[in-house]
Amino acid sequence: MTQVCRRGLAALAFVCALGAQAPAQADDAAADMTGLRVVARVVAVGARRYKIENGVAWRYDAGDEGATRLPQVVVTHHVVVRDGIRYRLDTSASQVFGDETVPALATITPLPPDRACPAVPRRGLRGIWQARAGTALPDRTIGGLRLTRRTRLTWRCMAVKRLHQVGVVGGTRVRDLDQATPWQAEFYSTARYVKQDFVADAALVRAASPDAEYLNQRHAYEFHHHCGAVLIAPQWVVTAQHCIVNANGAIDPDYVRRWRRIRLGTQDLVHGGATYAIAKVVLHPGFDEQRYRNDIALLRIAADAQTVPIDDPKRIAPLRIAGVRADDPLPDDWVILVVYGWGTMTAHGDDVAPHLDDAGHVVHDSRDLRMVRLDPVPRAVCARNPHYRGIVTDGVVCAGYGPGGRDSCQGDSGGPLVGMDGDDPVALVGIVSGGYGCGLRNMPGIYTNVAHYLPWIRKVVGAGALLP
Repeated sequence: MTQVCRRGLAALAFVCALGAQAPAQADDAAADMTGLRVVARVVAVGARRYKIENGVAWRYDAGDEGATRLPQVVVTHHVVVRDGIRYRLDTSASQVFGDETVPALATITPLPPDRACPAVPRRGLRGIWQARAGTALPDRTIGGLRLTRRTRLTWRCMAVKRLHQVGVVGGTRVRDLDQATPWQAEFYSTARYVKQDFVADAALVRAASPDAEYLNQRHAYEFHHHCGAVLIAPQWVVTAQHCIVNANGAIDPDYVRRWRRIRLGTQDLVHGGATYAIAKVVLHPGFDEQRYRNDIALLRIAADAQTVPIDDPKRIAPLRIAGVRADDPLPDDWVILVVYGWGTMTAHGDDVAPHLDDAGHVVHDSRDLRMVRLDPVPRAVCARNPHYRGIVTDGVVCAGYGPGGRDSCQGDSGGPLVGMDGDDPVALVGIVSGGYGCGLRNMPGIYTNVAHYLPWIRKVVGAGALLP
């Protein structure tokens, strides 16, 4: 099956999912390891907790959702091999900085084979290592960390699409049309880049690495935008499940609750709106990323100390879901569909490096919400597209523009595809899931058919919570 690219910034960091973080443990405790989970010692000093994540020391303060990166802490990295499995052991000694004493820390992470994935045959693909669990292994202690429930690992090289960071193609700023979008949500990151990130990325740029993010050429708001989402009930938003990932591209609800927030009530990524904590993440159990099956997740949001409430229904209000009413058109029968999202307006093919357009120029997100009109593409027609064989089911909607130049793209994942009555938004038909390229001729986008999931949504949020 042809690999098609996801349309969320979450997917840009898609690598072998080795770094899925275990939940924070009790003082000086080690998490169990199952398969590829990381084992980390979390040490509490008063109200603060410390741990090493991704080779860097972090401090978590009580009552604070975020974390503070501690680049001044010297972390030593060692590669050890036990039972045929390679591990990276990150350790730091106790260190004093002014009136703060950072305790000794340690983290151990399994590593893929010490060689590159075999070359992939097509341009636009990259190889990643994927591990499969095998027979059980005895418990071990490495670097003072107890590893339990271990298994042997078998590695295979998978070819995946190189991904791109762009947004609504061929669209218009929503504010230029004076249109209200009180249901539009931004799913954004609270993590912060530090100087070392910019230095490391600059080296990747000089080396023309496909992993370069061109941080030194980006606007501040671009560092945080992650995906789109849609408010469907007073405390619930819906988004694409492939957006619910950690920094290594692995599905990780705990990471999302810690490092992501939802913004409502604004069309501007820089100013305005109210932000909410993510209190609960509900994943669809049948999610299959390779086949675009069940790419949907529900997030329950909650006001917290950072929330400045907006009690204006013209700015924050749910959008009803198509299919709730018996007389709603079927997904293929809507006359006008509009997709909304933040991002650049660059159409391109699929054989370019991440973050670059066909000409090799860095692409940027738009700070303003944009929209573009699309035409529904019947499933039977969409299924005949050679890039979408085996993907088009009742759980998806296809929409595009035959001549090309109009589309959603990576920055829009999880955002709404809306059925319109003239210029007025009526109902949520789909959420942005993926597609081949952006804005290409006769190449529609793939959207999750939200009506197909109404029974599951009602079960999670309560039937009475949805707009009739």
